[in-house]
Amino acid sequence: MKARLIAVLAAIFVLSFGTVRQCALADGNERELIWSDEFDGDSLNRDNWNVEVNGYGGWNDELQYYCDSPENITVSDGTLKITALKKHCLSKEYTSARLNTMGKAEFQFGRIEARMKLPCFKGAWPAFWTLGAGGKTWPEGGEIDIVEAINDESIAYGTAHWPHEDSYKSSGSSTEFTDLDLDITQWHTYSIEWDESRIIWFVDDTPYHMVELTYDADRAALKQAQYLLLNLAIDGQWPGFDIDDDALPAVIEVDYVRVYR
Repeated sequence: MKARLIAVLAAIFVLSFGTVRQCALADGNERELIWSDEFDGDSLNRDNWNVEVNGYGGWNDELQYYCDSPENITVSDGTLKITALKKHCLSKEYTSARLNTMGKAEFQFGRIEARMKLPCFKGAWPAFWTLGAGGKTWPEGGEIDIVEAINDESIAYGTAHWPHEDSYKSSGSSTEFTDLDLDITQWHTYSIEWDESRIIWFVDDTPYHMVELTYDADRAALKQAQYLLLNLAIDGQWPGFDIDDDALPAVIEVDYVRVYR
């Protein structure tokens, strides 16, 4: 009975997202590009990005120190490279980088996407995500994780977080439950389609998760303007504190980040 129920739910899931994909792609073809970084220069465009410098662990007991250094951030040959190193810095034994567009580029609804290669090793935690604009504390501003990956799993995760009473709620899924044969170390486009009603997650225009924003009042946090973040964390609560140091240095490579309305 349980296996049959799972099969029925899976069939409903696939059929639902088949319809969603058609609508989203048809809509996406008509969208207007309103912001992008194509990483065509030889240095990071500071008009687009802030570089965070801290070692507080990103709320998740991460083990890197985020630095503003050419060792960790480079732009060359048309791509951005965020590099994590096994290198002592103040209280941390690893360095990496985290970029954000807070106060420089903030968006409410549309299609947000990045074409990227992600690292895949024990202790890796790359992410392309958003947080609520306007100085709101977490989770009141909402959070949309467009893509995350952990450890040596070649799986893309998409998640949303929003406030609920004195805590928060989340809804997430992953490409593990699709037919995608995903190698995250190769080029893929990770995106969301976001409007007042829902958020839909895609890898290469294949949908794998959806969150309805009209389900309850708390989810209104996910209708607020958001800014973008790109980072490569080293370990933390989710990956589980088991690092393959031989895999370092490791790199997120980003071909472009684009936002459409």
